[in-house]
Amino acid sequence: MERGSSSEGYERIPPARRAAILCATTWLSGIGDTGKVSKAHSIFFYAVFGLVIALAAWLIVKAIVTGLGGDDHRRAVSLNHIFF
Repeated sequence: MERGSSSEGYERIPPARRAAILCATTWLSGIGDTGKVSKAHSIFFYAVFGLVIALAAWLIVKAIVTGLGGDDHRRAVSLNHIFF
């Protein structure tokens, strides 16, 4: 099946895109309601924070594997699975 097929459902949407969709819908539905706008801001902050942590973890593991002489470019998980 192709990536993003409708039969695969919600779990196939990458986490960064899910966070962006949730943040945008919360913000748009909360225009005029400061509580919902504040919630959208916190969702955005924690989503960006999570992405930074994921990127840092990926870079640390890649540096360790490369430093140990491993050839990880064929088996590595690409950043597209995390961010897009």
